[in-house]
Amino acid sequence: MKILHYKESNNFLPSKRILKAIIDQERIFLECDFNTTSDFKDDFDVVYVNNLSIQARRAIRKLKSQGYPIVYQGNSNSENFRNTVRFSNLFSGLYRRFIMSSYSLADAIIVPTQHNKNMLRSYGLTQIIDVIPSPIDMKRFAYDATKVEEFREYFQLPVGQSLVIGSGHAFERKGILDFLSVARAMPDITFIWFGEADSKALPGKVTKALSQASANVIIAGHIEGRIYEGALSAADVYFYPTYEDAEVDNVIEAMASTTQVILRDIEVYRPWLSDSESCYKGDTNEDFVTLIRDSILGKITGTQQAAYKIASGYTYEMCGKLMKRTFEKVLEEDSNEH
Repeated sequence: MKILHYKESNNFLPSKRILKAIIDQERIFLECDFNTTSDFKDDFDVVYVNNLSIQARRAIRKLKSQGYPIVYQGNSNSENFRNTVRFSNLFSGLYRRFIMSSYSLADAIIVPTQHNKNMLRSYGLTQIIDVIPSPIDMKRFAYDATKVEEFREYFQLPVGQSLVIGSGHAFERKGILDFLSVARAMPDITFIWFGEADSKALPGKVTKALSQASANVIIAGHIEGRIYEGALSAADVYFYPTYEDAEVDNVIEAMASTTQVILRDIEVYRPWLSDSESCYKGDTNEDFVTLIRDSILGKITGTQQAAYKIASGYTYEMCGKLMKRTFEKVLEEDSNEH
């Protein structure tokens, strides 16, 4: 079995998230001995595609017409598009139709969570949809005192200062407004948000809230590598009050760092993360203030070890085995049809 890994030029990649996903998948292919190519002139049996773009759809439609089975990485849905950039709600219907026109070309779709599978099924997609979570390099997120020191020096944070962090694009959908509100209610604690916060793309109410953030808030922008890994290890709490997500990579990274995780109680975390067992969940900002305060003061039992155990299961080997099954199913169906 030889796989054509369809990749567009980095100039066409819509986000660092997609680039990270491609790097992860290439590592899976390498470590699990997949036979792959990115050259359309090579002989291959099946096509694997990451990119959700007009360019990708055009290329995949041509490959489909030539008889190649298609496996799509399906990490997007229209609900994830809403409450993000300016006019996202206005164009979410168009985005959903674009998703459907792309994913409908697939013989199988790989999604990172059961929630995303449910969403795609609700759109009427009937082909194979397999849940395969993103892998994590546990060594990267193991506690490293040097990384913690580098992080503290970068932000000039004293040892002993209570710290809460969150991460992701600074979208309303990801809970940035609630993050800022909770921070304002807890002025003795430092809150840092890691992620893109481009004021040109964000709606006015989000840019206004960011510009008026309380003095204990740091909007760090997009930072990864040693500084971010040090932040996860240094933080008392990883707080992520997102309203909707298809992926959970950032949460798994926090779990791998044995940082106490506090989340909004939404569908994507059910049933694999249990409240009071592998994380704490809340519904309102008042809930979050109480949970963060009680966690820092040691009034509630930490869930870090249970969370770490869950995160440690997301190995590259495990993901590779699951992906191989998906490719084999698609090829078997294709051979049966011919």
